[in-house]
Amino acid sequence: VTLETNQGYIYSKTATIEYGAQFKLNTPTLEGYAFSGWYLDEDFNQKMTDGYGYSVLAWDKYVKEGVTLYAKYDKMYKLTMSSSIVLDNAYTFSYSKANVISGGEDYAYYIAGDEVQVKITASGKYLFEGLYSGKDKVSTDNGVYSFTMPEHDVTLKVAFTVKTFMVILD
Repeated sequence: VTLETNQGYIYSKTATIEYGAQFKLNTPTLEGYAFSGWYLDEDFNQKMTDGYGYSVLAWDKYVKEGVTLYAKYDKMYKLTMSSSIVLDNAYTFSYSKANVISGGEDYAYYIAGDEVQVKITASGKYLFEGLYSGKDKVSTDNGVYSFTMPEHDVTLKVAFTVKTFMVILD
């Protein structure tokens, strides 16, 4: 089997598959994209593997000498969190991980159409004020925001205030 990576990188562009057996193929990488599977045709109509390279159809229906499989990718978009304060440990950012391609302390990558849930938890001496997209407050008062990832990068700003206390001395 020849593997057409469509500009992606893979260490071997050929594979041997046993007739009638389940199979797993290596998965290519392409910067800025998530691999979604190997397909039997260039138009991506007949999916042969999932995004991890595991077979989704029996190979024996399609076995031919010299068959080529084609890699399909989905564009990834970045969700970035920014804060009104730049102090360590002011808040924790958690995001739904079901479809996260990769992520870090203040960002995650999703495919357009993925359902995303962000939860912000203030810590220490800070009070959560809101999560904003531009000037619009998008979060609930408990710091949760759910949305469908659009076909563009998203930046959300977390707003906090410092807890203050009044002490009255007699």
